[in-house]
Amino acid sequence: MKKTDRIITITVVLLSLLCSCNIGSKKEQDTPQAKAEQSITQWMENSTDEHPKYKSLSFSEITPRYERTDRTLQLTNLIEEERAKSENSHKLDSLKNLLENNMGLLLGYTILHRYSTTGVDGEPKIKEELFFLDPNFRVATILNPEAFDQILNEKLLFRPDSMD
Repeated sequence: MKKTDRIITITVVLLSLLCSCNIGSKKEQDTPQAKAEQSITQWMENSTDEHPKYKSLSFSEITPRYERTDRTLQLTNLIEEERAKSENSHKLDSLKNLLENNMGLLLGYTILHRYSTTGVDGEPKIKEELFFLDPNFRVATILNPEAFDQILNEKLLFRPDSMD
């Protein structure tokens, strides 16, 4: 009977280890960064006519984008005023926390992607483009990174990364 108990105990321990390893890798794949990278990679691989011999080189960190509301505009202005004074860092931190808690409607995410592809002339080309993903991590549009600020209306789109 003792031999059977040991086998059962060892089996339970091994199964627990296997399950915990799978859960850990699943959590890593569920991060917004991983979802965005996977979505873009799949999209690029499915559009081989436009991106022949696609090869991913790098991704920047994903950035959430929110709809600008009256509240976010008000808080942004107060933060800028407080920064100009630079007397009370506690008040500035409080305003930033308020802004974090009142971001507004999530419009999606942006992420820079650097990749290589083959040009019309057959030569390898390295490109960097800004991908705009919807809240479900589907590719919505691709922009030239330099044109991004010129295209989007700052009154409509709140960019938390512009606050730093």
